[in-house]
Amino acid sequence: MTHLRQQPSSISLGLTFVLSFVFAIAYTQLPLFSSNQNTYLLHGIANANIGLLKYDWLANTEDPFPIFSFIVTATQEYLHPYFFYLYYFVIQALFAFSVLGIVSKISNIDLNKTTYLTFFIVLAGTCSYVLYWISQQILGSSFNISKVFHFGLAEQYILGSVFQPSVFGVFLLTSVYAFLCQRPFVAVCLLGVACNLHPSYLLSGASLTIAYMILQARYDRSIKRSVGIGFASLVLVVPVVLYSYVNFAATSPEILKAAQDITINVRIPHHAIVSSWFSFDDCVKLTFILIAVYVLRREPIGTIIAVPFIIGLLLTALQMLTASSFLALLFPWRISAFLVPLSVYILIGKMISLGYGKAGNTFSGHQPLINICLVVMVVLLLILGLGSAYKRFQWNSTGEAVELQQFVSSQPQIRNTLYLVPPHLENFRLNAAVPTFVDYKSHPYKDTEVIEWYKQYQFSSELYATKGLTMGQCQLALETIQEYGITHIVKEQDNPQFPCLKLTEIYSNEIYSVHLIH
Repeated sequence: MTHLRQQPSSISLGLTFVLSFVFAIAYTQLPLFSSNQNTYLLHGIANANIGLLKYDWLANTEDPFPIFSFIVTATQEYLHPYFFYLYYFVIQALFAFSVLGIVSKISNIDLNKTTYLTFFIVLAGTCSYVLYWISQQILGSSFNISKVFHFGLAEQYILGSVFQPSVFGVFLLTSVYAFLCQRPFVAVCLLGVACNLHPSYLLSGASLTIAYMILQARYDRSIKRSVGIGFASLVLVVPVVLYSYVNFAATSPEILKAAQDITINVRIPHHAIVSSWFSFDDCVKLTFILIAVYVLRREPIGTIIAVPFIIGLLLTALQMLTASSFLALLFPWRISAFLVPLSVYILIGKMISLGYGKAGNTFSGHQPLINICLVVMVVLLLILGLGSAYKRFQWNSTGEAVELQQFVSSQPQIRNTLYLVPPHLENFRLNAAVPTFVDYKSHPYKDTEVIEWYKQYQFSSELYATKGLTMGQCQLALETIQEYGITHIVKEQDNPQFPCLKLTEIYSNEIYSVHLIH
């Protein structure tokens, strides 16, 4: 690629690895079985026969992420759950490694340690949990500075707070780096990894493949290799496409439409409905992408950004015009999950490189002192990251809900156990390792199963929204409890009351109590 500079880097591979690991520490992660892990780890953990989860209804629904679940099962059976932290730590480090590599190729930040360390500090600082926390304290949830730098539109992201299938989107960025290193077939193999681990990246993978094909045809002045890249990319995603088609094909047009409406309007409007998720943050992110497209228009990376952006923009416009449920669940705006960090950090890299270039003479006499200050800042990021991780684990390891889960998990394992819990207790199922009737966070993906989940959720949410049930309401609730074989009820104190049920309280704290149904 003639547009990429050929000067040798002054940065050792060892330094890049060290900085990548510092980034992972500064970014931090939540304790196991938090947030989205309650959905995405369930099948794998249930397959490993942990607790009573293999009897959980949700754990026996169609698995949309079979490869990820296989990794989870193998880890639970042959290693240790702590390896999930290690996996995510490596993925976070790979994110930093890929961004450092891409920006070095584009902006020459690796020609000296000063520009390289400066860029790294900006990268790690803007992605760090510390900046996220500060932003929350000052601005609240209305505008989060940290997310503007590395989250996409509609709260779609590559790096979140836990190990889950979406984090394999980091291979999209690694793919871009491989292509810039003139390894096009390695690049499409990396796209295949991302798509097979998380099918929602199929559109992102396809758009990047098209960009690669355009660039390869331009460089080779022949379409032969370009077509080969496209064919290789297509072959690599055949397994995930076939699996999704076979296991998640529509039961009927009517059932599919009902399931899509539930998913879009009840479960994930914040991801699927443009009018629900579009905000000022998204305007800022779109501005960054547009600036990058313009600034980089004559460079290969400009095409790599512009092609996916145009595809995502056109499909988003089409979805808004047609109100297509299929396009809404295709998430064309998810392309921004890799475009935003790619655009933002390339622009920052160019500004740093340009700034040091113009001020070279001014800083040349103070280079050792500047580098010492930069190293001190790197160490500070490391220390703040460790402190943040400690605090996050501390915050998530105490409280009444944690005590409740610990009590339930310590009870004798009985085959037909089924807990009815408040829908907001999303961490209960995995932490207690018992079959749970329903919660709002975790949902299935097959159309008939989505409808059944919604039926259960409606019952649960209405039940817990009622302060005191009348005898008639209680009788109707009792019929559902008997139908599903619910054996235990977790109550929030004084909410709800069940006048028709014979209950024995077996646990209580300031917020929750557990009752055995006779």
